[in-house]
Amino acid sequence: MTTPFPSQAETNANYRIETYRFVLTDEEEWELSQRLDHLSSAMPEEASLLLKIRMDEEYYFQATLSVQTMSRYYESTQDDFDPLEVFARLEDDILDKISHWGYRHANGFDRRIA
Repeated sequence: MTTPFPSQAETNANYRIETYRFVLTDEEEWELSQRLDHLSSAMPEEASLLLKIRMDEEYYFQATLSVQTMSRYYESTQDDFDPLEVFARLEDDILDKISHWGYRHANGFDRRIA
């Protein structure tokens, strides 16, 4: 029987998902993998992504998404009752930070003063 979800061997080396105190369903893991792959391809340069999701005693999820590129490090932390909603907030925040850096960089605001 084949499954539409990627096997462990098919996972992308550019990202990793770590969960604490719960296990993602196959559907959630597949959805997050697809979205992380898409986010990785949206980076201005090659990037490694790490998604850490923790569930507390009240079934509340807190997650951190870390993005390391060759020249930059971005990180976002969000929380919600749904792990996919948490990721949506993380994704928006990271993309906002990257576009903000791109704007500052393109307009000369990112230069270091000696």
